[in-house]
Amino acid sequence: MSSAAALLLALALARGAGAAGGESDLLWQLPAGEACRLRLVNDAGAVEVLTGGTAARLLGVAGRTRAEATATEDAILLTVSAPPDAAPGESRVILEAPGACELFLRAGQGEIEVHGPRLGRLAAETTTGDITLWVGPSGGVAAELATSGEITVDFSVTIDYFPHQEPAKHGKITTGVGASSARLTSLQGAIRVLRLRPGQFENRSLETGVGP
Repeated sequence: MSSAAALLLALALARGAGAAGGESDLLWQLPAGEACRLRLVNDAGAVEVLTGGTAARLLGVAGRTRAEATATEDAILLTVSAPPDAAPGESRVILEAPGACELFLRAGQGEIEVHGPRLGRLAAETTTGDITLWVGPSGGVAAELATSGEITVDFSVTIDYFPHQEPAKHGKITTGVGASSARLTSLQGAIRVLRLRPGQFENRSLETGVGP
């Protein structure tokens, strides 16, 4: 899989004393007739998930981060978890996936950050964790946003307010021809849809992170 076709996802798993540990679920809807090669990386090592047909298997280790994969003919569910006393490097994981896959991400109290060229639909969901979607310098996006937390965007957005329900704010962004589709939902976390600057991620690898 070439990096040009890859989608990068950074998930900071929730942790805390007395907690059961952080956990994130990632569901890939596979393109018809294609296999997917996914890579999970943290400071302690890497896990690769190879899928094809109904098979899914994990290769390698990722320190104390646990990863379990199950697959059907057209989808793979990867559950990633970390213990409550995990070090920062163990509680932040980065995943690489083909941009054509449809993705559903759920991180609970953890944060989700996504960037890279996307052809498939994206849905991301948290309870209190923040969600950040980076859009390429010349790319368009059609995004539906819902949260009671802050909404920060680099695009024109319409926001409707529903004070007696949660999430209380519902936003909509539509810009660019052939825009990729995204649905970002959090009960109380911040949602950001930001424009990448040219070359912003050029010098960053999977191992070093995916921040601006």
